[in-house]
Amino acid sequence: MPEKIQLRGGKSTLLQHLQTVHANVVKAPTLKLSTSAPKTQMPLAFGRKFSEARQEKANALLTKTIVANMSPLSLVGDEAFREFVNFLEPEYRVLCRHTFCAHLDGLKVERSKSVQEEMASSVAITTDIWTSMTNEPMELRQHFQGE
Repeated sequence: MPEKIQLRGGKSTLLQHLQTVHANVVKAPTLKLSTSAPKTQMPLAFGRKFSEARQEKANALLTKTIVANMSPLSLVGDEAFREFVNFLEPEYRVLCRHTFCAHLDGLKVERSKSVQEEMASSVAITTDIWTSMTNEPMELRQHFQGE
């Protein structure tokens, strides 16, 4: 009897399934491409120091990219992604997944506060209550009027 497929997860779950169940068809990727670059590789920034401010800006841009493209958070822990980033900027350290999640939580709190402040003076709430034989529904509407 065939194994039941679970529909949870993304590309990495599919890849793991293919590698474990269909190992004779799909082999584990070997992405050890030309790693013969010298250890004293010149960063693409051509000698610019990768300062704390640049690290923060890179983290913010990486966050924006992952959120905008709805990429999985496992991307930041992916070996191939880290190798790619290291090639582009050897001094940049990609956040681990747990630190990245904490970073996202902080951004969520900031965004939530700004939305609440913006909506504080521009929201009208109306209610409508009616009864029927089976229940007493209540409708609550929130209207937001921006600038």
